[in-house]
Amino acid sequence: MTRLTKALLLVGGVLLGLSQGYADDSCGYARDGACDEPLLCATDTDGTDCAGVPAEVRAGAPTEAIEDAPLPLDESLPTQLWYPIEWAAWSLYLLPTHFGLDPETTFVWLAIGGVILALYLRRKKGPASTETIRDLVWRAMSPDVRTGDVSEIAEARRQCKHIAGALEKALGERNTKFRIYVDADAVSVPWLRVDCVIRDERGSFLTNLVMDFKPQPFGMIPVLVDFEIDQLGRRRRITSAYEFGSEQIALMAACLGGASPPFRWTGARAREMPWQLTREQQRIALFEAPLMTSARAALKMIGLFAGLALALLAFGAAPAITILVGLGAYLAYRHFHVPPPNYRIVAACPPHPPRDLRGLDSWQTVVRDLGEQRDVVLDRFEAMLADRFSDASEPISIRRENIWYSGAEDKVERQQLALTLRRAIVFVRIDRYGRDLFVGWDAHVNLLSWKDRALQKGYQDGDGLKVELVGIETQYHQINEYDITDANFLLEATHTHLSSLVKDVLREREIDQEVDFSIVRESRQKLIEASPSAANGSRRRFFRKS
Repeated sequence: MTRLTKALLLVGGVLLGLSQGYADDSCGYARDGACDEPLLCATDTDGTDCAGVPAEVRAGAPTEAIEDAPLPLDESLPTQLWYPIEWAAWSLYLLPTHFGLDPETTFVWLAIGGVILALYLRRKKGPASTETIRDLVWRAMSPDVRTGDVSEIAEARRQCKHIAGALEKALGERNTKFRIYVDADAVSVPWLRVDCVIRDERGSFLTNLVMDFKPQPFGMIPVLVDFEIDQLGRRRRITSAYEFGSEQIALMAACLGGASPPFRWTGARAREMPWQLTREQQRIALFEAPLMTSARAALKMIGLFAGLALALLAFGAAPAITILVGLGAYLAYRHFHVPPPNYRIVAACPPHPPRDLRGLDSWQTVVRDLGEQRDVVLDRFEAMLADRFSDASEPISIRRENIWYSGAEDKVERQQLALTLRRAIVFVRIDRYGRDLFVGWDAHVNLLSWKDRALQKGYQDGDGLKVELVGIETQYHQINEYDITDANFLLEATHTHLSSLVKDVLREREIDQEVDFSIVRESRQKLIEASPSAANGSRRRFFRKS
């Protein structure tokens, strides 16, 4: 709710209250403290302007008897402070009458409009603007983004893998024919899919489960899960779930196995609508309680009105001096005031970025009679690379990845060695095919990376500091010549060391074979002009398992 909206609501409420207090006033003309028509001011009326008129005049006595009698004035400090406030409020209240409008109706509609505006601003959601230089700098540098396995995205990936393993075990115990597909390492919203084939006396049918694990940066509930499950042709969709214990896993496995009563979710779910009071509400973990924020805003508003009242009182006594003092105070405020900083708290991102790869060069060969030495060759090559790059100043990473893909008959799993240097990635594949050994590599450049995204602003719990919470999402990165340089180095270094290892193994094993070590080159210009996949949602052929 903006400051203008709060001010409109407060002024509207005050003026509506004043209108009720002055609704029945038979002598309310000037509001100057003197009764304009004393003979019309009866004892059962409001009598605001007749406060200083004697009782006999209010009872209907002739006005000549008290024509020269002065009215008593209340000169106490509270009364002197109240007069300017009352005058300013009533001037604002009677302003619509100059335009032929009813004040009460006007301020009622203003209050309603303020409430509607406040609700709109509270519910309005949209992408943060990225047109300022500050946002462009953050997009290029992201100095506050730190990598680690304690982020909400990393937690979503862990939950995805855990639930996939639990479902695989539960369905295996039921002797159900199934396939589980998991994509948890290369995306910001991990997902899994389970397909089952169920047979009975009538024939066979398919059941499936699709789950999306949505990270919730800075939320009390770090991950919310949306899933859709098929039960005998009827699909059930459950949103904002976060409890997946053994009971819930068994319930989903029974539904997928086709041997369960009508599906009814028993796990906990987060609140999505205000009337869902039995569900846990998703709250921001770092923000202070709403009551403290409201109290701070109320104190600021009280101080503002108190200062306005004192300024009006001083202006009535000495207008020129008041204007000079106010101008000097404003200039001093602009010159000496240092506003409190708005701290940025950025959510951590996983150490491995999301992937949308574009292929570069490649090389492969087959070495005969070396299939049994597959593990030995892979271990030697990994140790060779680790020794060569141990003291490198560049962020070169070497790790093994288990990937899977959907084959013609079943899911196929393989292992590859992944070398990464910023956006450059080289996959080394050493696989056994009977007695022969396949050795090869292929280089890629990644088009995706992490970027920060403004979420909410508020006050930090405990110290009341202004904070801006920044989440993490994926962004498309245009490939440039430096990315090509990194990829060229990484693929050339990989090819050099792998070729040397193959030659050594051929010599050690006394294998007489001619090997072509020529690299299959691809166009660099096409790579620079590459565009992201459609909605980044094209199903990739390969998925990392770990």
